[in-house]
Amino acid sequence: TALLCLLVAECVLRQTDVLEFPPAVSKGHPTRGYTLRPGFSGETAYGVPVRINTFGFRSPEVAVPKPAALRRVVILGDSVTFAEGVAEEESFSRKLETALRRELACPLEIVNAGTMGYGTIEEADLFANEIQALEPDLLVVYQVENDNLSGTHAGGRLVTFVKDHLVYRSY
Repeated sequence: TALLCLLVAECVLRQTDVLEFPPAVSKGHPTRGYTLRPGFSGETAYGVPVRINTFGFRSPEVAVPKPAALRRVVILGDSVTFAEGVAEEESFSRKLETALRRELACPLEIVNAGTMGYGTIEEADLFANEIQALEPDLLVVYQVENDNLSGTHAGGRLVTFVKDHLVYRSY
């Protein structure tokens, strides 16, 4: 009965366009539940353009290995860092990059590694397994009050299942 209710609720959400992101923006991941799909390009339900680079981040493409003179800052976070409600050039990552380039007058790039729904556990996994390969000079972790919670610890297996399998994978 509960599963049927969840499926009906998802159908209603799809029909009313309450789900902000199209299904193709994410894919399953063995340790984080989901990750952003590299190469995705599209729009949210609100008409906001979204492009995901080849590393799976809402950021311009990143050269690896990092050019010698370049200073690279990586920002980890959730939907606030991802900037789900605004165009990429309006995100705080791009605005910070523009301000720092002007202020420091050196080659600098900011990689927006924010992913909606991620918390500390997912961000640590992302850092350990993918971010270090980008050779960041500085890592910034932008946290919102709920980011230090993990479904596994805060709500048990059912919350983890709903978050990772029904909400982010099913649509």
